[in-house]
Amino acid sequence: MQIKSFKDILTINPNLTPDKNEVSQKEGYYISYNPCTFDEGKEETAIYDRAANKFYILYGDFRTVYEASKSLEECKSCFKAWVKEHPEAISYTSDTCE
Repeated sequence: MQIKSFKDILTINPNLTPDKNEVSQKEGYYISYNPCTFDEGKEETAIYDRAANKFYILYGDFRTVYEASKSLEECKSCFKAWVKEHPEAISYTSDTCE
């Protein structure tokens, strides 16, 4: 099945509750925090790069680190540095972590 919209995801898993997410809009990207994922019950923090249509998601609450970053590139650098030291913390990425 190809997922085309958020509505499709809700159809696949009705336990997903999008109102739990906290989203902080930035220039060209956003930071999203979910206190309890529907599939694993863990908290996650995501960066979404609008131009590249890519997600960078870590288990845990990284809002403070990302909000302190001055740009998308700084957020991605924080993501990659954390993943390098803690590979188990990566929930999902649609990019390489080189």
